[in-house]
Amino acid sequence: MNTQNNSRLALCAVAIICSMSLGGCAENTLVEPFQEITIQLPVIVSTRSNAFGAVPKVNLDYASLSDYQVYRDNQDKITGIDLYQMSFMFRDLAAQVSQTNPTPLLVDNMQVTSINFSIQVAGDTREYDVASFANPRIRDYMLIPHPMDVPRETSAAIAEALKKQSQIKLISRYGTLTQGSVYFTRINAQIELVFRLTVKPF
Repeated sequence: MNTQNNSRLALCAVAIICSMSLGGCAENTLVEPFQEITIQLPVIVSTRSNAFGAVPKVNLDYASLSDYQVYRDNQDKITGIDLYQMSFMFRDLAAQVSQTNPTPLLVDNMQVTSINFSIQVAGDTREYDVASFANPRIRDYMLIPHPMDVPRETSAAIAEALKKQSQIKLISRYGTLTQGSVYFTRINAQIELVFRLTVKPF
């Protein structure tokens, strides 16, 4: 009998302690306000040219953040834009000896002295250097994306310009070939600009 009473008393004590603990936790719990969130937005720019010509060459392509649903859905809530990274790869290309000599050339082992990328935001005359690839071998970049982080100060300047406009111009500068003169009849490349949008929850 005493054993049963002792067990009941012990259970009662545990129940009281548990209720006090839960009550204390509930009273001292603070609900944190919603924080800003980060959304990643990859912008794909495809360069397609069937009359590329000889290098060195400058190519212009255009893109707009407003073409993407996630940007349009959150445009009024965006508090920051960060161009975090850029990647580049060749998708397809073909070359011949010269404009008048159609003999095809195998370009896989060829190297370009450099490929440089910069950005202009619509309405802004400044040009921002975002990435540079030195002596890339064509075969190493064929269907293999090569990412490169964008310098923080450059990203901050682009973000400031993007407060007024969502349209951008991507400028690609191809250097000369280390193997000599070649005439490209086709060059297709893909550039991915990775933006991070800071967004208010409401």
